[in-house]
Amino acid sequence: MTQETTTNTRHPRRDRNFKLSPDGRWKTFAGVKNLRQFVATDEFYIWARVRDRQCCERTGKYKLRDAELCRDERLSVLRKNPLQLRVNKDLSFGDTIESWKLNLQANVPNEKTRQKQLSLLASLLASWPLVPAFKANGWSRLEDLKPKNVTGDDLKHWRIAYEGCGPIHGKHGADYTNRTVAVLRDLFEIARKHGAFHAENPTRELKRLRVLKKPLALPTQEQFDRFLQFLQHGHRNQPKKVAQHVRDYVEGLAFTGLRKNEAAQVTKELVDLRKWQIALPAALVKGQKIDRVIPIIEEARPLFQRLVTDADPNTGRIFHVGNRIHSLKRACKQAGIAPLTLHTLRHYFATTAFECTGNAQVVAEILGHKDGGKLVLNTYAHVRPTFVKQAAQKIKFRKDRAADHAKINIRGKEYTATEVRNILEDLGQPSQPANVVPIIKLTDSADSLPRDDSPESSSGTG
Repeated sequence: MTQETTTNTRHPRRDRNFKLSPDGRWKTFAGVKNLRQFVATDEFYIWARVRDRQCCERTGKYKLRDAELCRDERLSVLRKNPLQLRVNKDLSFGDTIESWKLNLQANVPNEKTRQKQLSLLASLLASWPLVPAFKANGWSRLEDLKPKNVTGDDLKHWRIAYEGCGPIHGKHGADYTNRTVAVLRDLFEIARKHGAFHAENPTRELKRLRVLKKPLALPTQEQFDRFLQFLQHGHRNQPKKVAQHVRDYVEGLAFTGLRKNEAAQVTKELVDLRKWQIALPAALVKGQKIDRVIPIIEEARPLFQRLVTDADPNTGRIFHVGNRIHSLKRACKQAGIAPLTLHTLRHYFATTAFECTGNAQVVAEILGHKDGGKLVLNTYAHVRPTFVKQAAQKIKFRKDRAADHAKINIRGKEYTATEVRNILEDLGQPSQPANVVPIIKLTDSADSLPRDDSPESSSGTG
């Protein structure tokens, strides 16, 4: 190995002599045992021999002092329990997939989320043989390949083939492709963790595809009321009790912003009719497991009073329908609005609350977001055409001039704002600013204005 010396003028105590490997990939430092630094990433690796077996593992550290502490701790564990020593030179993707599944089972408690991740993995394995370049090289199965043999260019060829072999119109969408690339990235990271290769993760060369958001057309208040009517009375064969339960459920989601999984578990004990709030325990809250309090707005109070009274006597749950309501689509069609889903009602609540309050942080607190309103502004708050028209009517570039020329009728005679200010100044009273129409103050000061039959009026003063 060639010997080189590095000079650090900023930290002279940290000046160290290092040796560079012949291929230029590794650095070893004088006086530092069982550690190597990978040049491409500056990450330190444990490089030691334990019980006549070679150990090469990542430390995840980029500072020498931190890497030394990690090395000492890890080698102590390996010397006590050599069975933990990883034999990783011949690690294949099949091995990393098994490790990934174990991590998924241990770290993801939600069964639905696990199934989604496994479907992404299945689509990845099914699309790998479809790449023409892989067929020529004999790479028909991803499970048989070694991660160190797959390059960034190979992954680019795979993604091109993957985008064009989806079940919807023969293509995979951008969001689905990005999530599949994330699974592939995890497989490479597992291989790096076990020392199968030391280069940079090749999936970093795959830039994230841009996901185009579809515009969400939310109904106005009048359209939503009409939709509720059709939801309850739109089908003659639907039992009245079931139709009422469906309407109560939809209104409950729209008036509170509850997620459908949260609403399905709300019991009457969680609804406080004195404080007018719903106290969700941490076990029912999605994401960060902390308690969440949802205020009950005034329009929803009669609804929740009735829901608590009619709660299920066995379970105490206030809603009596499931998460799949087939009458939503029919009611939307009858009301002449865009199709609504149960999650769209959460967007409907967030948009209405933001239009009324104008405060994204308050809306985020009600929805249970902990980002200060960023997700509300980017995702949940939508601009409805009616709100744009109302806001446009409030925009005035010549507000002062319009106020000056506004006619105000006082005791049968019309005055402009400028004339009124001049009269008040002559009478020794403070004048109103030009951008405020002084109609309220003028009613109090009307006795101070000159009458048509007063001497001042007849003499022409004022």
